[in-house]
Amino acid sequence: MATLSVHSYSPRKRAISSSYHATETDLQLYRRLTLDLGVPPNSEMLRYVGPQADHLVFIGESGTSEWARFLRQVSKRWPDLPVGGPVAEDGTVLDSLPERLAYEQLRPLIVRGLQLDLHQPISPEDGDYRADLTIRFKRSAAYLEVVGACGSDRIVRNPLEEEWLDRLDRRLDFYAELGIEPMCLYLDHLMDLDGLQQEYRRVIASLRRREARS
Repeated sequence: MATLSVHSYSPRKRAISSSYHATETDLQLYRRLTLDLGVPPNSEMLRYVGPQADHLVFIGESGTSEWARFLRQVSKRWPDLPVGGPVAEDGTVLDSLPERLAYEQLRPLIVRGLQLDLHQPISPEDGDYRADLTIRFKRSAAYLEVVGACGSDRIVRNPLEEEWLDRLDRRLDFYAELGIEPMCLYLDHLMDLDGLQQEYRRVIASLRRREARS
């Protein structure tokens, strides 16, 4: 996948506030991001926004009660904002919030002739490995893996994220055995909507070219 233009989160550069309470700047930033993305970002996604989100990252990493308090504050202030969770606007249930974001951004591009499948086997002969998202055009398919564990730097920060990344790597090994190269959407890719849309369009154009040559 092409390198997308994003701001990577760096713990060494953070200027952390000692307060566990969000500022007005934090709240306004979170509102803007939620409206831009179409989903309310979790604290892991916020690592890839840039220095302006450092205090929100700090709150998110301070514990579930601090983050939950922040989300309640956002909900009370702006009750009409999109809510969190894995359920897309059209009612489709995804596996995670990052996967929901990837789906919501891709869905408008699935026009006549294209098909979008969720969690379908990568190989008909082996149902143990399933792609997060599959774009199909006639006989051709492109496979997308949504990586909610980390950014493209593949730096994980706790055992759970490490487990998720290990699970992804097992799927990538399976893809490699089949000679398939999936598109991996890491958290920094998901937070760069312009780059994400460009990559989606590139993949769809590649499917159409493949069928035109066949």
